[in-house]
Amino acid sequence: MLLSSVLTLVPLAISGALALPTSDSAGIASKPQLSGPIGPTQPGCGPAGCHNPTGTFGLERNSHMYHSLCHPHSGLAQNDHRSKACFDTNLKLEKYLSAPSPRKLKGYIDGSDTNFVLFAGQIITLDEKLEIHVDEVKGNKRAKKLGCARVKIYHLPTWTLEVDQVWCAGHNQPIKL
Repeated sequence: MLLSSVLTLVPLAISGALALPTSDSAGIASKPQLSGPIGPTQPGCGPAGCHNPTGTFGLERNSHMYHSLCHPHSGLAQNDHRSKACFDTNLKLEKYLSAPSPRKLKGYIDGSDTNFVLFAGQIITLDEKLEIHVDEVKGNKRAKKLGCARVKIYHLPTWTLEVDQVWCAGHNQPIKL
C-alpha cells in the first residue's frame, strides 16, 4: 500500500500539481513574482506608485518676471519673442514638480510658489498626474513673433491628451492646472 501511494504521488510531483513553496536560505517562502504587462508608465513609476524626486529644477523664483511675462496685456510679454507658456495651480511647486526634461529648467515661479512660466523645449510632470510639454509653434510666423508656445498636457498614467493648444503670453490667461 505504501508503494502504491508513492507511485501515485510521483506523477503528481512531476506534473507540478503537487508543488511546495520555494524557500530562501532562511527557510521562509519566497514572495510570488509579478509577471505580465505591469511596467512603469513614466520614469520613476511602477506598480507601487511613483517615486520621482521633486523640486523646482532650476526654475527661478521671481514674482516680477512671472507677472511681467504672464499677465494678459503685459507689454513685456507681448515684446518678449521667446516661446513660453504660463501655468496657474494651487500646488506648492517644490513638492509637486518632477521628471524634468532637460534636467535644469528655464523659467520663473511667482511669489506664491504655485504659478510658473516655462520656455519652449521643456517637459515637466506635475503631481505625478499631468505631464506638461511646452514647444515652439511650427509653421506659424505670427505665433512665433508673439512668443506663443504649443502646449500639450497628458493625464498620467494613461497618457490621455488633455490639452493641445497654442498659448500666447500677453494675450491668454495662464493655463489652469
